[in-house]
This record gives sequence, structure tokens and C-alpha cells, in this order.
Amino acid sequence: MEAAIIALWIALLFLAYVVAATQLILRAKARRQVRPPIELKLLRLPGETSRLKADALFEQMMEQLLFGAGAATILMMAPFLVVPWVPKVEGWPLLLSSGSLFIAASIYYLRKVVKIGMERASYRLGSAGEREVAGHLQALNAKGYWVFHDVPVEREGGVENIDHLAVGPNGLVVIETKARSIATNEKSGSRKVTFDGERLIWPKWSDDRKTVQQVKRCAKWVADLARGECGREIPVHTIIAIPGWEVQPGNFYNPRVLHPGALGHAFEMMMMDQATVLKPAEIKRLAARIEQHCRVSDW
Repeated sequence: MEAAIIALWIALLFLAYVVAATQLILRAKARRQVRPPIELKLLRLPGETSRLKADALFEQMMEQLLFGAGAATILMMAPFLVVPWVPKVEGWPLLLSSGSLFIAASIYYLRKVVKIGMERASYRLGSAGEREVAGHLQALNAKGYWVFHDVPVEREGGVENIDHLAVGPNGLVVIETKARSIATNEKSGSRKVTFDGERLIWPKWSDDRKTVQQVKRCAKWVADLARGECGREIPVHTIIAIPGWEVQPGNFYNPRVLHPGALGHAFEMMMMDQATVLKPAEIKRLAARIEQHCRVSDW
């Protein structure tokens, strides 16, 4: 039984370490000690919301790993607690039951960690997609457009974000980025996405109406904002940009669905077809109004 006592002592020390580490993490989250003396309102970057969610999920993964280690250790020690009352108990039953409880707890928490990790990977992909699209929008600054990213929109049921919003002489343009993963063993022919005017059709998902509905909701919010600032209806164009996929051009639906590399050409065509509707002073006023929505405290 000396081996059992030694194992119990080691497990107790490990459990004490887990508890101390958990308390330090929780205290660090509750009390941010590194902050500027004056609260900063930072302009939101491309993929800001997705990045913050990915960071929060990473913290959840670390917490679950620590909690899992503590729970597995406690369950592993449980069979050895009978030793003082049953001194003649055999060693193998203790080791077998202890190992079984440890494995069961480990599997339970590791499955939770894997699930959180998959969700985090999805947000990281979304953030990367928005950064890719933002790179193609930089050229618009030279054409008189103000471009904002990750604009929060309040609506019933919560807050959603406009991935990119351009304000310029020809009106406003709402750009929604849709980044989806693809299995590494899928053929190149299955990397095409099409749009029939109402829904996106992916290889393994033929009824994606949610993205289209979202960009239309955001466009309505932008139209209401522009009407309130300018006192008249301002054209609001909508685009869905899909990085990393082969986009079938199809017809010129509203919203336009295209690859990020085609954004420059789409804006050129838009400027040719749409007359100048916003004066420089109106553009500046709208940009200032939208900027207020994009500045948040990140501390």
C-alpha cells in the first residue's frame, strides 16, 4: 500500500497545482492590470469580432484543459481513499478503477476541448477571410471612398456586424465576407459556389439563404442611417465576397457575389453606371457617423 500512498500524494500535489493555476487565470481575467491611464477607443480592424471570439474560445480551451486535469485527478484519487478503511484491499482493483475513472474524465473534457477548438478554427477562418477582402479594398481610398470594417449593427435579438462598408461619391456599398472551409481530400471541381439570386449553393450545402438575408438586413440599416444624415434616399449596393473559392459569375443579381479579386472591377463598373450622389461634405459627415460605431474599447 506504500505505492498507493505515494501515488495519492503525487496526485494531491498535482491537484494543488491545477487549483492554483486556475485561480491565477480567473483572477487575471477579472482584473486587467495592464491598461492605459485613459480609455482608448480603437477603430475596429478587419475581422475584429471573429478574432476576439477566437481569443475568447482559446481561453475556454485552456480552462477546460485545467478543469479536466483537476477532475481527472480527483476521480483518479477516489479509489485510494478506501485504503485507510480497507487496508487489505488488492492493488490491482485499485489501479484498474483509478485508471478507468481517469480515462473517462479525460475523454469527457478532451471532447469538449476539441469541440471548442473546431469552433475557434471557424472564427479564425472568418477573420482571415475578412482580412483578405480588406486588402482588395485598400485601392478604394484613392478613388474617394472611406472604407470601414467590422461595423456593429444593433437589431432585435442582438448585434451583428457589417464586414466592410464603403462610403463614396456613388453611394454606399455593404460587403459581406463569407469564408468557408473545405476538406483537404475534396477534388478541385467541388470548390465552386454559385448564386441563383436567392441563395448561395455550395458543394455540400445547397440552401444558404442566411448570408443573403444578413447582407440585406445590413443594407437596410445603412440606408436608414444615410437617410437620417442626408435627408434623402442614398443608393446602397450589396456585395458578397467569397475568398478561396471558385465563384460562378452567373447573372448580375443583387447582391453581387464574386471573388475578392474581382472587387476592383465591380467598383469600377458601379462608378460608371451610378451617377455621383454624395457631395464631399456628405461623405465626410456619413464617414464620421459610421466611425462612431466602429470605435470600441478593447481593454
